[in-house]
Amino acid sequence: MRRESRRNQELARSRANDRLHIAKVVTRLHAMPAPVVLMTLERVMALGRLCPHEEGRDRGLLVTLDDKESLASFLADNKTIFVSHQWLGREEPDRAGQHYSAIVAACDALCVQHSIDPARLHLWIDFHSIPQRNSAVQQIYIDALPFFASTCHYFVTIAPTTRHDSGHLVDETTYLSRGWCRLEQCAKLAVGGAKHMHIMAGAPPMLSPLTGAGHEWILQIISVFDGAFSNPEDRQKLVEPMLGLWAMVLTGRHGANKELFDLFCSLSHEQWQCVFPHEYFGELPLLLAATLESSLAEKTESSIVDKVRRISQADEVRLSSTSCVRRCQEDARSAFSTLSKMQNPSPGPLSASRPWGPRMSPERWKGILMATSPLKRSSPLKRVTRHKQNIESSPPGEPASN
Repeated sequence: MRRESRRNQELARSRANDRLHIAKVVTRLHAMPAPVVLMTLERVMALGRLCPHEEGRDRGLLVTLDDKESLASFLADNKTIFVSHQWLGREEPDRAGQHYSAIVAACDALCVQHSIDPARLHLWIDFHSIPQRNSAVQQIYIDALPFFASTCHYFVTIAPTTRHDSGHLVDETTYLSRGWCRLEQCAKLAVGGAKHMHIMAGAPPMLSPLTGAGHEWILQIISVFDGAFSNPEDRQKLVEPMLGLWAMVLTGRHGANKELFDLFCSLSHEQWQCVFPHEYFGELPLLLAATLESSLAEKTESSIVDKVRRISQADEVRLSSTSCVRRCQEDARSAFSTLSKMQNPSPGPLSASRPWGPRMSPERWKGILMATSPLKRSSPLKRVTRHKQNIESSPPGEPASN
């Protein structure tokens, strides 16, 4: 009995963690998870090299956009490029300036092709757009990679034939094999498709569009966890970003993402495991599909959930008799119902451009979602945590309350 009770407690804690994951993903779906940091093409050319974030910040070379309003205003007047490339060294991405030259050439070609004013062109490059020294802050920016890639007007892959600092050959093939590079491409694909995606590859490098890419290429880039990582532990960092991309695909399945959604639904079980390996995701993709379907249409079971269940081959034991699915749906329905009463937004909150309404901040939206969640119910773990907080906050000599 005691062993069974312990097993039930662990299962309940696992379900609670799953719902927390889903709540975070839904909250971030239309939020701005981190500031967008850019540098003008003119400043990049004046530097003559790629520079780290901290140097660009201290020298006042960066443009930082902290909220959606300033970002929208900036994007209306300027053009932006998300530059994706494979690092050529462990500590520095481009010690010899090989990728720098290709980046500048790609920007020049793009300006000619799309009649862009170079003076109004800004670049997002990981080395100067993501903090490099503070690992905690860096992880926040890494979690926001899908948002950064999907926000920029153009996506340019830099993959000329060159050499890594270790001596091995680096080109388009090695670029496509990297897990981080696949994530960045997947992010742009999940929002705008391949329309504004380009690649600078070859020797000498030439800029070409990716609009003719087929399903094999798409299948390769969405298999992020099947890619190569210098540090295998990095895969764990990409669970929430990948769930965020899956949420984008689900919410846009009737519009720009229909083709990508159909591809996901046509995956075999083996292919699904390459995209969402069970050891990292468990049933989270299914739970997310159920939660979003619940928010968009008031029904417990859906065609989306059925498709995902079939592809992932999720059984009743692993799903705990679907109770976790239904609790996720209850979380979403409760949150959306509370939001409707507070602000009376238009129907279909997740399909709206701003689900929290004209004055609702992402932080407030998260508060509503968590306040209405069944996770608010007390648990042994929460009681211990609360008791510890009471002890720490109690004046000396006074007992802590439970």
